[in-house]
Amino acid sequence: MKEYVFWYANDYDTSIDHLIEYCNLKPIPEQKQIFFSSSIVDKTKNNIFFITTKVLGSGLKELSDLEDEIKWCDDNGITVIYDNSWESLEFCLPKNNIQEIQDIIPKKFKIFCNFLNGDVKLNDPTITPFLKYAVDVKFFPMYLGFQMELMKHDTWNVINPSKNIKRKYLFSLLCGEIRKPHRALTLAGLMAEDLLANSFYTTFLRKHGDEFQSTNSLYPVDAWIDEEHLQDFKYYNYLKDNYYDKILVNKLFDFPYTDSNEVSLGVDADFRIPIQMHESYFNIVFESFENEALCFFTEKTFKPMLAEIPFIICGTLHQNQHLKSLGFEIFPEIFDYSFEDFENNVKDPVEKLIKSTTNKLHYSEEFVAEIKRVSELPLSVFHQPSVLAKIKHNKELITQLGSKENTRNKLNEILS
Repeated sequence: MKEYVFWYANDYDTSIDHLIEYCNLKPIPEQKQIFFSSSIVDKTKNNIFFITTKVLGSGLKELSDLEDEIKWCDDNGITVIYDNSWESLEFCLPKNNIQEIQDIIPKKFKIFCNFLNGDVKLNDPTITPFLKYAVDVKFFPMYLGFQMELMKHDTWNVINPSKNIKRKYLFSLLCGEIRKPHRALTLAGLMAEDLLANSFYTTFLRKHGDEFQSTNSLYPVDAWIDEEHLQDFKYYNYLKDNYYDKILVNKLFDFPYTDSNEVSLGVDADFRIPIQMHESYFNIVFESFENEALCFFTEKTFKPMLAEIPFIICGTLHQNQHLKSLGFEIFPEIFDYSFEDFENNVKDPVEKLIKSTTNKLHYSEEFVAEIKRVSELPLSVFHQPSVLAKIKHNKELITQLGSKENTRNKLNEILS
C-alpha cells in the first residue's frame, strides 16, 4: 500500500486525525498545508485533500470557497474527498447551481455521504449527476469520529445493563430537534391521543437566530404551523393550541447543557443511550428526514439495536423496510408497517407539491394510529421468541459493522 499525504487548506481538519487512527495507517501520514506553487507533491504517495462540510443543508458550498485549492489539487493529481458522512447525500448537494459546482469538481473526487442503494429517490435529477462520486459510508457517522467509543463509555451510557432490568415504560422516544415538522406533527398526535403517559420521551431545541436560519434549511421558522394546508391535519387544533407550551420545549435527559431555553448539543450528548431506553418495551425512532426525502440512517436507529429492544421508525417512506436490505430485522410480529406504504407518482409540479403535503400529514396520522394500536397489545408480544432472536441478530450485526476492524478495512479500501 502506498504511503499517504493528507493536504489541507487554511485550517487543519481534525477529521484527518480520526482517519489516521481508525485506518491505523503506518507509517503515520504526512499532513501538509497547501501553499500552491511552493508545495511539492510526491506523486509516488497517495495524496488526499480532505474537506469537511461546515454547515448542513448548504450544498457543496466548500467547493466554491476552495476553488483555487481544488484546481491546484486537480493539476497535481490529488484526490479531493468531501466529507459529509454525518448526513445524507441529498443534503450535501446544491439545488440551483449544479453546473457551477460541476465545473469545479476535479477528476479525482469522492463524496463521503450516507444514502441507501436501491432508493428510487436516487433517480432525482438533482442527485444523479453526483452518484458517480458518492461513497456510501453509512455506518461511519457513529464510529469514525469516536462516537462508538462514546457510546461504550459508562460515564455517558448504560450499554449492557443487567438482564433483570425492570421495564418502566411502554416505549422510549428521543425526539431530537423538535422544530423539524414531521417530528412536531407526530409528537402532537401522540400527545393528543395521550400515548405519552406511559412513556419516556425527550426533545431539544437548537439555537435559532437570523444567521442560523439563513444558513440552515433543515430547521424551518416556527411560522410553518400557520400554513393553511395544515388545517387538514387530524391533530391540527392540538398542534396549534399546544405548539409553544407543550411541543416546542426542551425535555432533556440528564446531561450537561447550558441553562437556556435553547441548547447547543455536543457530539457526546447526541450519542448517549439513557438507561430509560433499556427500561422500555420498545423504542420509537424519529429519524432525521420526513417521508419523501432520500432515506438514510443515523445513530437514532442504531441505539435501540445496541440497547437490545424492538423499535419502529418514523422517517422516510419504506424506511423500516429498507433496513432489511442492509441485513437487519424488523418486527412485523408487533408493528404494521403499512403506514409508510404510499408513493407520490404525480408529474405536475404543483400537484406533486400538494400530494407531498397530503402524504406528510397522512403519514403522521397513520403512524400515531399504529402506536395507539400497539399500546393496546399484551406486553407478551415484545417477548416472542422470534422478536428475541431478531433483537440478538441486530445487536450482533451492528456491533460487527461498527467495529474498528470493519471500519478500518472499509476506509483503507476507499482511500487506496
